[in-house]
Amino acid sequence: DDFFDLGGHSLLATQVIARARKRLPEVGARPVSVMDLFTSRTVRELAALADLDESERGPRHLLHRLTRATPADARVLSYVCIPYGGGSAVVYQPVADELPPGHDLWSVAIPGHDMGVTEEHLPFDELAAKIAAEIRERVEGPIALYGHCAVGSALTVAVGRLLEAADREVEALYIGAQFPFARPRGRVLGLLSRVSALDPLLNDRVYFTWLRSMGAEVGDLDEAQMKFMIGNMRADSRAAEEYFTEVLAEVEEGGDLLRAPVISVIGNRDPATDFYQERYREWQLLAERSALAVLDEGGHFFLKYRARELVEIITSTHRAILAGTASRELPRQAEDGPWWFHGVSGGDGPDEAGADDVWTEESAPAGGEGSPDAAAGPDTGPAPGMGRFLAVALGQLVTITGSALTEFALPVWIYMETGSMGKYALYAVIGMLPGILVGPLAGAVVDRLDRRRVMLAASAVAGTTQGALLTLLLSGNLHSWHIYVLLGMLSVALTFQRLAYASSVPQLVPKRYLGHANGITQMAFGFAQFIVPLAAVALMAGIGLKGILILDVTGYAVAITVLMLVKFPKTLPWTRRESLIAEIRNGFAYSWKNRGFRAMLLWFAALNIFLSPLFLLVTPLVLSFDSLESVARVAVAGGAGAILGGIAMGFWGGPKRNRMRGMLTLAGLLALASALVGVRADLWIIGIGAFGMSCALSMVNGVYTTIVQIKVPQRFHGRVFALNTLVAWSTLPIGHGIIAPAGSAFFGPMFEDGGSLASTAGALIGTGPGRGIGFMYLLFGAAMLGLVVIGLRLPVLARFDLDVPDALPDDLVGIQERERRVAERAKRTPSGPGDAPPKDPAVPAGMVGAGGTGGTP
Repeated sequence: DDFFDLGGHSLLATQVIARARKRLPEVGARPVSVMDLFTSRTVRELAALADLDESERGPRHLLHRLTRATPADARVLSYVCIPYGGGSAVVYQPVADELPPGHDLWSVAIPGHDMGVTEEHLPFDELAAKIAAEIRERVEGPIALYGHCAVGSALTVAVGRLLEAADREVEALYIGAQFPFARPRGRVLGLLSRVSALDPLLNDRVYFTWLRSMGAEVGDLDEAQMKFMIGNMRADSRAAEEYFTEVLAEVEEGGDLLRAPVISVIGNRDPATDFYQERYREWQLLAERSALAVLDEGGHFFLKYRARELVEIITSTHRAILAGTASRELPRQAEDGPWWFHGVSGGDGPDEAGADDVWTEESAPAGGEGSPDAAAGPDTGPAPGMGRFLAVALGQLVTITGSALTEFALPVWIYMETGSMGKYALYAVIGMLPGILVGPLAGAVVDRLDRRRVMLAASAVAGTTQGALLTLLLSGNLHSWHIYVLLGMLSVALTFQRLAYASSVPQLVPKRYLGHANGITQMAFGFAQFIVPLAAVALMAGIGLKGILILDVTGYAVAITVLMLVKFPKTLPWTRRESLIAEIRNGFAYSWKNRGFRAMLLWFAALNIFLSPLFLLVTPLVLSFDSLESVARVAVAGGAGAILGGIAMGFWGGPKRNRMRGMLTLAGLLALASALVGVRADLWIIGIGAFGMSCALSMVNGVYTTIVQIKVPQRFHGRVFALNTLVAWSTLPIGHGIIAPAGSAFFGPMFEDGGSLASTAGALIGTGPGRGIGFMYLLFGAAMLGLVVIGLRLPVLARFDLDVPDALPDDLVGIQERERRVAERAKRTPSGPGDAPPKDPAVPAGMVGAGGTGGTP
């Protein structure tokens, strides 16, 4: 029986070969590779091959033909395809099966990627040279190259350059699901990018979860197979970035450009290829001409489920581009079209002038910075640059750090001046609620207006607000109602400022450095938030609230000056695919219809009711028996817990299975840490408890994120996360504004001398100021522990991992979305008797749920 006739496919082949590697040596046989299973498809053939000595098998080639050999006189074109990081050569079998007659497909087996055989990994340059040499030796006639993802794209470019240098013409280079990415050059930027890189801190399971969330079918791999594949993927990604960094510098200094066009093939729902409307032009840093084809509703790993459309693209696009007829012959974007040709850029052919006529973007605001006129028109503004980004980022870091200092110092000042828990809690609510409420409007405004102008306006309002606070404080006329009004204005202004800055980062940097720029930003702001408590206390002791406000106003003056001097490039900023309100609405529709997600959502809402006031009450609890310096120490302990919790999640990667139980167990640790804070009026105990609360909360959120990545299709993650954020936000005003002050007022007198609990609970946790708050920590910790027990006993949560199925591959979900959309369009379109809805050409018969011979390794 043929392995593939029985339903075998590439993932199953990988598992078979991994087991065979353990069993064959036990009976004196030689190991076999995944490619051997594709060429020897029956048990008899495979056994005969395993019985051969290495010398009898012949040389092990890098290139493997996945199609039947085509006679030279009938051969139209040969494709040489390079797999993605960690992938094997067989991932291209679905593409080979769809190729029309006259086309050959050769796939590259990268040494060290096959689980069945032990091979030495080759350095990147040596591997590229060997592939190019074997192509010249074994592949006759016209050729085109295809590479998928990071290492596939880098090797494709390297091999293409080597072939052209040896005068072997290449008709086209097709690059799937990837644009150039590199490490910033320069001593300072290089150091910052290396320091901010998280890769060394991440466990293989984090990458495994990411692969599953992106649609890779790797769920059935065992631990050893997973480590083997992820190890290769990580090494491949590092090698690819190193190559792109070097080759971009080489071409910039006068190296040759590729003569063949580089054609990007991407899915419009792939987050790894965001900004594709302009990023495909980045290939012109390495080639004379670049173009873009887009798979409608496509994801990242589209080789298996979208093989038919991919073959249409790679057999027609480069010919139309070379003939100068692409804009006339290739499909434009249409509501029911499975793919479209976006445009071609560069070169001297007749098609280039009108390339941007086919520009389209789902989320770009009309006439704004993200429009085609702005992105590709004659007035493109200054070029993106890391220096421009660092100048703006530094200004924003100064203002956001200054605001954080004020946000930390002002409530402490209010509480120390008035001793009123009600005013302190009201400050906390007003400091966040206006910003939360204005968030959807702010997002819509930021998406439609010039980011720089929004940042200028928001910074001016925030700086003016801080200036008004300072003026009133200096004049001795600062009253509570002044603080609340100005604080509400500051909350709104900061929401606009932070959203505009976050979405402008992709505008400011060359997008090939975007990953490093985001890492630098996160590191800088995370460090600033960590040191704010210590800095605020030191400043309060040294220069007081007046001095902090002076620093904050000065910081805004600096940031506004920077924004006025630095012009923003007219390139694509980050925009939402759908509005925040639409995300929340769709997230609710998705989650509420699923019994498991509905139960998890309600459980989180109940947990947050008890948890949210506890973080607010730490400062009053410490001030009830100690000094302001001690508040800072406890705040730093909490910040350290959050950071170490995130690092621990990176090292650990979350539970291998029973993730819901793992999350509930961590929530139990969160409850115990919360209770510990209230045990004694002791700074060490409170500090340890605050550390444990933040650490456990960070890990609970990390495991929750993993659950969503595994159980929800990648394209719906934003909706589910937006809904969960709304649930968390909705409990904060209740917890901060009602429960915290009411609980303190209710329990506080009970622990005074002669109070109703002074002789009972007070004998255990102490009496006097702050002990009522301490009792709230014990009580709420017990309540959260009760919720954990309920969750572990409730079947809908206890069996969540078993009853809620893992998400379908993202590209399969994309096919279903296309079917739904085409069907809805057919209902809207009047039709005559007997007319049937058009069949979606993206869905081959029997594809949904059917096995195949391709897919991920």
